[in-house]
Amino acid sequence: MASNVGQPQVKNRGWSVTFSAAIALLMLGSLYAWSVVAKAITEDPNFSPDQWGEASRQWPYSVCLIFFSLVMILGGRIQDKSGPRLVITAGGILVGAGLIVCGLSTNPIVWYIGFGALLGTGIGLAYSSGTPPAVKWFPASKTGLIAGIVVSGFGAGAIWVAPFLRAMINAYGISTTMIVFGIICMVVMVVMAQFVKAPPPGYVPVEASSGTASKPKPKKVVVDWSPDAMVRRWQFPVMVACFAFGGGAGLVFLGKLASIATSFGFEEYSAIVVSVVALGNGVGRIIYGKLSDNIGRRPILAFALALQAVLLIVLSFWPVYSSTINEAGKKIYDVNASTGALLLFMIIGAIIGANYGACLAVIPALTKDYFGLKNFGMNYGLVYQGWGLGGFIVSQIGAYMVAAQKSNGADNIYQWAYYWVIALLIVGVGLMLMLRAPKAPVDAPTPVPVQTS
Repeated sequence: MASNVGQPQVKNRGWSVTFSAAIALLMLGSLYAWSVVAKAITEDPNFSPDQWGEASRQWPYSVCLIFFSLVMILGGRIQDKSGPRLVITAGGILVGAGLIVCGLSTNPIVWYIGFGALLGTGIGLAYSSGTPPAVKWFPASKTGLIAGIVVSGFGAGAIWVAPFLRAMINAYGISTTMIVFGIICMVVMVVMAQFVKAPPPGYVPVEASSGTASKPKPKKVVVDWSPDAMVRRWQFPVMVACFAFGGGAGLVFLGKLASIATSFGFEEYSAIVVSVVALGNGVGRIIYGKLSDNIGRRPILAFALALQAVLLIVLSFWPVYSSTINEAGKKIYDVNASTGALLLFMIIGAIIGANYGACLAVIPALTKDYFGLKNFGMNYGLVYQGWGLGGFIVSQIGAYMVAAQKSNGADNIYQWAYYWVIALLIVGVGLMLMLRAPKAPVDAPTPVPVQTS
């Protein structure tokens, strides 16, 4: 229970809101399972190879990322003004409609509209309205944890989506699978949206007692920055750039995950690999979110980006050192056939997923820490444009690098794409370490004291 001055006590619905939002976002795993769908398209005779080349298969995914990130601004603004229930409901309807549209055609243009525009818009609306109401029910010391739990639903969505899609596609084909999947997502998201609600104005969450006599943490001041004021601070482009580099690096890997697993000799386990990486993505958001509460946002995110670069360096050399050439001159991955190699690849993939998830958990918490709660929905929507730009630009450049390496007959077609994102991650680490909280302007509104996390 939390008491508000001059108001009756209000029942804290924080946990029910948090888990309802997480379940709604669990339906959005279709985005991270795109690698499974893209691979199935190459195997389905109904999808013309002339229409669905290497670059064409990247476009539905990339268009989805752009619509997703742009609509985050609109969804965040509506959520700030009217509450999250309506926004998530609309998002669920559009997510389902987009998947159903894909099931009705094999034409790439239709998929750009269905998977790209409709699904991307639906994801943007739903995702923009999950975290803001949840964190408002809790004290500042739990911001990272709650944000991590909510967005873990999105990251972990591919755990069930990948094997579900693979099994459905094998049994019924891509078209039927997308229609059934769209109906499921629409129903679950619309139902869960009805339980997502922000606390009433003036609600003040109570900081849980630790039960110890330890000295309380010092207070700090957070100003509720308007979107216009936020974008004029140098911290804004730095946060956007970090989001672009960290998010883009993760999305390149996730978007090509099934194909990368196949190139390492793990084709029959590709759906399992996608699920394992999704598990790391989901769990990593919670772990990194909680660590950011205890250690600090900047150092924990810098660590995640640095570790991501190291792991991608390892993967960039893996095919070269683990492959052999048979008498016919064909490359075979006999080393990778071992259970140990598969297990190692899954572990590395899960940690890469977790490091990517760190961006999605820590940056919203950082946005709240720096720019306040009043306009959090729209402010985070603006910061989130970094994720969309990174996902589109970084993944498109990576896709063309892969296509160029393939056309040149390179042994490791992903190597230059790895180097591309590794360089961006290194820059991201430097930017995160230089980031500092903005100073309150002279004409700032009355500051709101919050507990330091």
